[in-house]
Amino acid sequence: MQQIKFIILLLFFTLAAKGSFASGQDTSAKIMQGNRLKAQDLLEKGSRAFKNNDIQRAISLLEKSITVDPGYAEAYYRLGVIYIHQGDADKAIAYMVKTVEINPNFTQAYTNLGSILAQLKRYAEAIGFYEKALSLDQNNPKIYYNIGLIYLSIGKNDSAEEYFAKTKELCLLQNNTRLLEELRKVYKD
Repeated sequence: MQQIKFIILLLFFTLAAKGSFASGQDTSAKIMQGNRLKAQDLLEKGSRAFKNNDIQRAISLLEKSITVDPGYAEAYYRLGVIYIHQGDADKAIAYMVKTVEINPNFTQAYTNLGSILAQLKRYAEAIGFYEKALSLDQNNPKIYYNIGLIYLSIGKNDSAEEYFAKTKELCLLQNNTRLLEELRKVYKD
């Protein structure tokens, strides 16, 4: 009889512990979800401030978004975009790199890194980031075009031609007349 009571008590405490552990997990998930929602709200407010040309407020709100949810890649990305527009390449690069550390599939962050580095004439690095972007989005003609421009600027005309041919092919498939016009200008020069 004593053993039965002991087994019942043991089962009770074991089940109670499992229940409270699961409850703890639920609470943690709810906190994380709440943090993400708050971070998204701050991001939206920061984006509106940026659109209204209130740069300092935008930066402040996006930094708060990151503080609330340090794993929110979109907030780092948006800060990077602001710093691109501000002409601060070092900060833009840092935020874009952090974006892809958190979300390795963030194509636009790789593309922006390629663009920034190309402007800094760090062509090998730029091509590396553009190639990563292409591995994630093989149907983006703008990426092929940008790589082609880099190859053209460093005198690798055959490589440039390959990327421009792919640009043209995709533009025709996607009816992207604007980029086709940019490509025509390259050939005129």
